[in-house]
Amino acid sequence: MLVYVSLPMLTFGFSGGLTFPFYNLFFRTVFGLSDAAVGSILSLGWISMALIPLLSSTIEKHVGRVWTLGILMSFTAAAFVGLGALPS
Repeated sequence: MLVYVSLPMLTFGFSGGLTFPFYNLFFRTVFGLSDAAVGSILSLGWISMALIPLLSSTIEKHVGRVWTLGILMSFTAAAFVGLGALPS
């Protein structure tokens, strides 16, 4: 039961660990951005990753823990699909 419940989080964590180190290369090669632009984009991503846990407690009070997790993971999945759909 524990493996079944934790499998989505393990999948997202594993896929994030495989993709996060290569975001700077992705933005440089696909979009031809400078180091400063790539740093700005990645810093916005890290700031949003810090703000989401702060906002999740507020969302959790309104819709519950399970729905909050589903909503936030859906946003993350949409971001991964969007990055994967970009032309290379």
